[in-house]
Amino acid sequence: MQKQPVLVLTILFVMLFGVRAQRNPCLGIPDGMFVNDFTSCEGYYVCLAGQPTQALCPPGFYFNEAQQLCDFPHNVFCHVCNQQTGVQLFPHPESCNQFITCSSGVSFLGYCKPGETYDDSLNACKNEARVNCERIRCPEVDNPNVIVFLPGIQSCDEYFLCQSGTPIQRFCAPGLHWNRVAQRCDFPELAQCPWEDFLEHREWVQVLVQEWVQEWVQVWVLVWVQVWEQVWEQVWEQVWVRR
Repeated sequence: MQKQPVLVLTILFVMLFGVRAQRNPCLGIPDGMFVNDFTSCEGYYVCLAGQPTQALCPPGFYFNEAQQLCDFPHNVFCHVCNQQTGVQLFPHPESCNQFITCSSGVSFLGYCKPGETYDDSLNACKNEARVNCERIRCPEVDNPNVIVFLPGIQSCDEYFLCQSGTPIQRFCAPGLHWNRVAQRCDFPELAQCPWEDFLEHREWVQVLVQEWVQEWVQVWVLVWVQVWEQVWEQVWEQVWVRR
């Protein structure tokens, strides 16, 4: 029962952060600073007079907002979210005890507690003994003769290209799906995405969770308003009695 408030607060935090990210990214940012473009790992904005100017890092580099420079992908966490609204949870492409949260198009990296593993079907961290998790990791050293791909985690058109031990997120052209067997982008009827129905079900569950959170917040606010009204009534009664 103690985990529920923490989960609610986490969802509220990422929802609020996501709403901020949808506004002018340079709002309140000093001139000359660079900020993330959450629609592209290579993209960023240059802030001048409160207005953003879009820019891109050279091919093969990701923007590192903390360091204010274009950096190697293995030094930057970046995951482009397909959906620009709501909150979605996804398994990490390589790690069983990590997960990715997307809130209004902004991604966050989450960690399960020691002894727990992220359960894809429940979108939650569970006891590792009860979760069957198998992940294919990128090789630490690239082989120029062998290109290693990993399947996507949030949509049928997503896949990852291994580079220097880091999975680089990529997407197929519109209308194509990633074919896990042939290791290429293919027509949907040939790719046969194994979890297309599961993705639709997961999105439906996540919508229900978001609606529940909104209702829970409204109830919580009303309860606290009533509590404070009662407290103030008692305080005023005591003040008048003393007079």
